[in-house]
Amino acid sequence: GHTAEILRLMECLSAAYTPRHYVIADTDRMSEEKICNFESPKRLSNSVSQFTICRIPRSREVHQSWSFSVISTLNALWYSLPLVFRLRPDMV
Repeated sequence: GHTAEILRLMECLSAAYTPRHYVIADTDRMSEEKICNFESPKRLSNSVSQFTICRIPRSREVHQSWSFSVISTLNALWYSLPLVFRLRPDMV
């Protein structure tokens, strides 16, 4: 899925890209597990693993109507924009 693709790309990043902030849907337990598994070798090695997992409402649930997905997407945007301004990431 998308999480595995992103984590595969992140394997190529240097340790200079810290801290890392992961933004996932509040109902997404599988991505949280994949992120923790990805970050755990970094914690065990000499490098310091600095990461946070931030949760926002899911933009669209499976089988959700398209008309209601507009409202839920706006809700997710409402939660994600303050994160961007608070965390001020160098790379997205």
